[in-house]
Amino acid sequence: MATRNAIVQLQTEAESNAESRKWLKLELALVLAEATGRRLGSIRQLAWPDVDFTGNAIHWRAASDKMKKDWRVPMGDRLPGELKAFRVKMGAAFRWACVPE
Repeated sequence: MATRNAIVQLQTEAESNAESRKWLKLELALVLAEATGRRLGSIRQLAWPDVDFTGNAIHWRAASDKMKKDWRVPMGDRLPGELKAFRVKMGAAFRWACVPE
């Protein structure tokens, strides 16, 4: 939680929209890594269509999986709400690429 709080603080102190967005992406990556246990490489390749809010699951594509397996994994109780909040902040059409390059 301390790491996430520090990221949020850096986001609020950002001097530009680009810098703020960078910290927002990093926060999203952290939330997903903690909630799913997935590798950063897989998280980077997610897109909003991979998140099924109705079915409460994330579709992890074979192309982004270390074992090249297609997965559909339940999100649990908290993650859908957090992802919806990120979606609003980032915009629905945004391709995640969570970790800034």
